[in-house]
Amino acid sequence: MGLTLYTAAKAAIVSFARSFSQDLLARNIRVNVLSPGIIDTPVYDKFGLSEEEATQQKIDLAAVAALKRMGKASEIGRVAVFLASEDSSFMLGSEVLADGGLSTCSGGPAGLDSVRYPHYNLLPSVALPRQVKRLKVGFASSRLHSVSSR
Repeated sequence: MGLTLYTAAKAAIVSFARSFSQDLLARNIRVNVLSPGIIDTPVYDKFGLSEEEATQQKIDLAAVAALKRMGKASEIGRVAVFLASEDSSFMLGSEVLADGGLSTCSGGPAGLDSVRYPHYNLLPSVALPRQVKRLKVGFASSRLHSVSSR
């Protein structure tokens, strides 16, 4: 049941971004979604695992992605900066997959063992306004949302 709710929530975020982008167009605000894959961050060190277990977990998670590695936060950051820049000015209600092929080549998070990795659902969700005046971080899904002015 957890995977069903997880994937439904992700689909809802993408759908919300598309609808919200139409609603905000008159106010010169674009909404796009950045969907990261498994990113190597310090969060994996906070689950009470030994160093050896945490390392093995990262190896297992990386094996699920088509590129056979975890992404770097800096890689996702560069995509987020792109979405917040004028370089993405023709994008509206779009989803950018920066997931190392996880969703397109690897079968997505279904390839993860939800018993061994229940915290995969806790990857952060970040909203990025165009002027980046504020940064909202939640833990509902692993989607990053870019909201930017035209």
